[in-house]
Amino acid sequence: MAEADDTRLMELEIKVAYLEKLVAELDGVVREQADRLAHLARELEHQRAQQGPPGSDPHDDKPPHY
Repeated sequence: MAEADDTRLMELEIKVAYLEKLVAELDGVVREQADRLAHLARELEHQRAQQGPPGSDPHDDKPPHY
């Protein structure tokens, strides 16, 4: 009975080790995605600031002869 318990314990320890590695890898992916999302949000704000307020597009203005 003790041998079966040892085998079961070892299998559980292997699974835990695998899951800990997986969690660490996923944490890295999530951090990279968060950094990329923050970068894209800053880039979007920069683009919006350059564009100006809505409705101020000079291409929408009528030429002076109208």
